[in-house]
Amino acid sequence: MQKLRHKVLVLVDSSYWPLFQNWLVYINQACPNHFNNLEVACLDESISSTLMDLSIPIRCSKSFDFKMPIAKNTPNVGNLVSIVWIQRLAMVLHLIKKGYDVLLSDTDALWFRSPYPLLSQYSDSHIIASRGWFPDVLSKKWGTTLCMGFVYFRATPVASSFLRLVYEDMIISEMNFRARSIWISAPRNASIPLQPPHLSCVELLSSALCQINGEPLPIPDLRPADVNISNKEIHQADDQLSINFVLARHDIVWPIDMPESYLYTSHIATVNLLSHPGTPLKVTMLPENVVIRNCRHMKISRVDRHRLPSAKDTMEIERRSSHVNATVIHCILTAGNSSVKENYLVAYGLWKYSHRHVSDALNFIRDDWKQKTSERYKKVIEGRWKNKSNRSDWSLRYYNATRMRFNRRHHSLTSFNQSSERPASPLLV
Repeated sequence: MQKLRHKVLVLVDSSYWPLFQNWLVYINQACPNHFNNLEVACLDESISSTLMDLSIPIRCSKSFDFKMPIAKNTPNVGNLVSIVWIQRLAMVLHLIKKGYDVLLSDTDALWFRSPYPLLSQYSDSHIIASRGWFPDVLSKKWGTTLCMGFVYFRATPVASSFLRLVYEDMIISEMNFRARSIWISAPRNASIPLQPPHLSCVELLSSALCQINGEPLPIPDLRPADVNISNKEIHQADDQLSINFVLARHDIVWPIDMPESYLYTSHIATVNLLSHPGTPLKVTMLPENVVIRNCRHMKISRVDRHRLPSAKDTMEIERRSSHVNATVIHCILTAGNSSVKENYLVAYGLWKYSHRHVSDALNFIRDDWKQKTSERYKKVIEGRWKNKSNRSDWSLRYYNATRMRFNRRHHSLTSFNQSSERPASPLLV
């Protein structure tokens, strides 16, 4: 097997520190003494001192600036997660320019085995990615999408040019989002002109974000008044959205059997870039039984629905991870913060960093689920259908049915049987 000159890029902040510690346990077991290849992007200052206290040679990457300044024109617009995704892709481009292949890995993408024999099988592919189901519009068309939680980029000119297009798409998305926010919040008094009339990338973001490896991006200025505020496609920058949409805009064609055969079959497609007319970009999607995403005993289409983890789920994980090809487990988890992800991993039997009781994790998940369910149904009941007098008979029936569903769901949550708690399942190493 050819030795790869590469870096493993991972993002860490204080809240995700336990998840990072758990991820390191899996990394050390799958690839001992692999820490020299880690490129850790520290999202806050405390992580740097915390890494210094570890006995392993891991330090914060000097290529990532967690104090990235944001333009003063757009204070408190959205959240800074989009800026983190932009910076992460900028780091990928920086490492590729230095000649390193880059393996992006989330801290909840747990390595059961070394992924490098698998990656070497696709030595002619420029991008090797695990599977996701976001964005929905493309997953319905293709069957699956590229997931940025575990993806490998080769240090080639065509891959670098493609990732530059993805970076520019992220910057434009963030600029449109912030320009629309300025337009919405601007005064509507006719005697007060809309200021500023035009905004550049530097004015909306920062000079550091509006360049790649010291080269300014050729992005035109935006006029906030020209941004379509009703356009639902305007969103904050997201690397998984952009990489899939850029592939779609370049008319990528996946094999027709991909929606049915994603479990055991890899799928390969090519894209022609104008900057490299003689060298098509080759993209590979790994089989789902290699990078496991479905950790539930149910269909993949229902995985994101709220349901407490069960013994069947843990047995399913044990069965799938024992397969000879299973390399990484990256469970599709319910949306939430680092604490939610941590407790789901404990409930699934995937937590090795410290001793945690499964019953405590289930209680946390149940309470979090109860709160989210209550908020979701109360919003429908108390908000959308508040003015019942102006609704049709169908609307009133929907209102009453929604209220009854909420009451039944609330009752089932409050009557959860704690005596059914199960012990933690043994882990497969």
